[in-house]
Amino acid sequence: MGFLHNTVGSFDRLWSASSELLHGAPRQGFLQRFGRPARVAAASLALVGTTMTTSVPLLVGLYLSCGMLALVSFIEIGRYIRTNLLAIAVFAVPLALVGSMDWVVRGEVFLRVGGVGFSRQGLHGAALVSLRALDCVSITMLLVRSAGLRGVLSGMAGLGVPAGVVAVLQMAFAHIHVLGRTAHAMVHGVRARTLRSPRTREAWAITANHGTALLGKSVRASHDVHSAMLARGFDGRFPTTEQPVRWKRGDVALVASGAAVIAAAVLL
Repeated sequence: MGFLHNTVGSFDRLWSASSELLHGAPRQGFLQRFGRPARVAAASLALVGTTMTTSVPLLVGLYLSCGMLALVSFIEIGRYIRTNLLAIAVFAVPLALVGSMDWVVRGEVFLRVGGVGFSRQGLHGAALVSLRALDCVSITMLLVRSAGLRGVLSGMAGLGVPAGVVAVLQMAFAHIHVLGRTAHAMVHGVRARTLRSPRTREAWAITANHGTALLGKSVRASHDVHSAMLARGFDGRFPTTEQPVRWKRGDVALVASGAAVIAAAVLL
């Protein structure tokens, strides 16, 4: 049906999955037993350790651990794995493969495809970069799918992140949904006015024009929101109803496990 017609289905699948991203997994599992601030702190420490390590076995172990935690936390494991692998396949792997070519990273040529050679050192670096990206995405999605975006923001507030920063992130997330729904309506409008599937060049031209219109709508919506806040007495302060965080032994143990990832990254 063409590029624009397929985009409608993509938006439908995005909004059907938004409830889990907003509220977290529908069932209480292993990770849900821990406090939200502890989960945010442990995930942050694990991300730091992931970016520090140069050990491929450690990165593989972290990914397998994320999969096990997702399973016992009643997160839909199929969607979880597909989302992580798709993100890496689209963004990280192509760049890593370009970086592994022998004219980029000099070294022993390990593989040659046609006239393109890949060095052994470059392929090792590509594997390391891809695994790091995969672990970072897996850890982040594990946190978001177990606690939900609202839970993540609540955990950040519990860790002492300024209320203004948390409020800005909440507004940004809400605005993303508004933009998504607006784009969804624009795509449906194009589909209703299209008698035939547009050619590739026409589809990209329509997409560029509508992207420009969407950017203009985004600026106007941001201005309207700010004006409404000022009209209701906003003075730059964000009141909060968050209660003091009560740390349990399990929360401390979870944070210690995140710190253990950093220790392993330094030692291995």
